[in-house]
Amino acid sequence: MNRPRLVLLLLAASAALAGAAVARSASPPPQQSRAPVSEGLPGISGTPQVGYVLHAHPGRWTGAAGFTYRWQRCNANGAHCTMAPARQHRLYATSTLKLTKSDVGHRMRLSVTARNRWGKRTAWSHVTAKIRKAGSPNTPGSGGSGGSGRPNPGTGFGSTSPGSGGSGGSGHVNLGTGQSVGFWLAWDSSMQESQIQWNALTQVDLFALETTNGTGLDTTSLGIDNMNVHGWVQMVHQHDRLALITIGGISDQNWHNACNDTNRSGFVSNLVNYMKANGFDGVDLDVEDGAWTGMLPPVAPWSACVQAIAKAAHATTTAADATPIVSTDVDQTWMAPYVGGFASYPDQFNLMGYQSNCDSSCMVQQIQAMQTKGKVSSLSRMTIGMDADQGDNGMTVTSEQCGVIAKYAADAGLGGVMLWTLQGDGPSHPCLDQIAPYVTPPQ
Repeated sequence: MNRPRLVLLLLAASAALAGAAVARSASPPPQQSRAPVSEGLPGISGTPQVGYVLHAHPGRWTGAAGFTYRWQRCNANGAHCTMAPARQHRLYATSTLKLTKSDVGHRMRLSVTARNRWGKRTAWSHVTAKIRKAGSPNTPGSGGSGGSGRPNPGTGFGSTSPGSGGSGGSGHVNLGTGQSVGFWLAWDSSMQESQIQWNALTQVDLFALETTNGTGLDTTSLGIDNMNVHGWVQMVHQHDRLALITIGGISDQNWHNACNDTNRSGFVSNLVNYMKANGFDGVDLDVEDGAWTGMLPPVAPWSACVQAIAKAAHATTTAADATPIVSTDVDQTWMAPYVGGFASYPDQFNLMGYQSNCDSSCMVQQIQAMQTKGKVSSLSRMTIGMDADQGDNGMTVTSEQCGVIAKYAADAGLGGVMLWTLQGDGPSHPCLDQIAPYVTPPQ
């Protein structure tokens, strides 16, 4: 072969290879192709009453080519959701569901599975209000997703279903939006329980047990031993609100001892047994142990402790035959990376970064940090906190700010708000007055 011909052949081959490379680059590489992504929770609209029809709304998705709908029936507390055995399966695969007598007293939930050529993903709606008998009076706010009477359009934060982030989520309780969590201080007698503004609350947490250097529970340090705890829980239940027992707080520095490899199993068993024996609906974990917060996140023993408590609680039931709620209190301004080690296990995250000077853009950044660094994908698992105790210098909010924060939580699709403390707000409850319009009381 002569040299000029060789050069021409080489040039032609090079051009062909270059053309092939260009052709290949015109198609997206495989790693850029992905299954649909949920950007807003599915919703349910319609009247929750026998004879009426519920309508499914898929929520917001990126990359969805089609949807499949599945309906579930839950108990009165929105837990233990299963396919109703009396129904034909085909009824559950449509975007509408006609309610029957067998649904009375239950709540309905919807799953939406979005699909495309690369795969599929599923997201869950909030539960509806309790299904009423035919002919029952229609009370305000009793219809639709979580009782709002309208579909939940979701938000722009990439929400997914509670518990979808890992294996610990199988027992999650879908608490929904419109929550209001208030803390009741066991040692503070400045206000009577009869003065609580119940219409502005969905949940009351009794503060607090403490851990010990062992497997036991400290009931003396924060005044719980001076209370009739079981009677207190019954009082909360008489108002149709949830009652949780909190363990921890800034003075509790024994978490690393209670949850070491030797004590963890016994400690978790004692805590869950205390919750059950006193009729609580769940347990709230306020972990502020300096031995752990001084370590770089995520902290393995902290994560193991939360996971063990959540698994043990979710494996049992409350007196109301519901799955216990496991919540945890975190300061979202710096604790988000620590949460990443156990994000899929708690049902609820109470964000206690009480900042009176935090505006909406500030709150957006903090919530995004909980999602990216804390790996808490679902907005409805987060309640944003406010401190109404005017004795806490530098952290308190005014009653007007309580309303602003509650509105932000509602508009953003968060689970709701958390108030520290009920005694701090006082018998005239100016903060709760501002929160009340954004609360969805149990039906």
